[in-house]
Amino acid sequence: MIEQSEIKEWYNHEYAENPRRFTRDLKHYQPFLNCLSPQAGKKILDVSCGTGGFLSLAGKMGLRVCGVDLANKAIEAAKKILPGAELKVANGEALPFPDQEFDYVTNIGSLEHYLNPGQGIKEMRRVLKKGGKILIVLPNSFWEMHKGTGQRVEKLNTLRAWTRLLKENGLKVLKINKDYGPGIFHDHKAHKIIFRAIGKVITLILPVSFAYQFVFLCEAGGKQ
Repeated sequence: MIEQSEIKEWYNHEYAENPRRFTRDLKHYQPFLNCLSPQAGKKILDVSCGTGGFLSLAGKMGLRVCGVDLANKAIEAAKKILPGAELKVANGEALPFPDQEFDYVTNIGSLEHYLNPGQGIKEMRRVLKKGGKILIVLPNSFWEMHKGTGQRVEKLNTLRAWTRLLKENGLKVLKINKDYGPGIFHDHKAHKIIFRAIGKVITLILPVSFAYQFVFLCEAGGKQ
């Protein structure tokens, strides 16, 4: 069975070799913030924040930004562009914050790589203030044939299965949007470019259950 220490070592190596590998262009993060309808001055936590791209955009919108990531190398890079932010090396399944600390909590394309996604959901719910919102982006198993990223742990699911997992771990789903994925030319691998282009067209014209990824807007549900 794979250990958390192995996963951390792998991400540190990847971020050292290619810091942009898991980062989108800033314009691709804007729809996630729009979905939250955030208010300036509120506090946001990005769980598995990587090198801080999403948080840099959130900061420009007037939010107080915090982030955690399992990889030391990711946090080191994030601190360079977010010198005033609260950034910590931490496991998303054991967040180093007190209960009800944040107005918004986000997890963008990372929960599927956790050893225990359910525990990650519970932790996000725990640190969310009453009346706060959680935004989670998750991959669609419809695209399983080409969606592998080579990460040590990677789970794909249907819209129904992800929705069930969120509810089982204490969240109420308010809205589900489509995510069109990173830019077509996110990297220069020909087969990836072709699949991203096809994916964007299909995501545009078909129902949300066929989306490239799902964007879940949630709030705390009943008792865990």
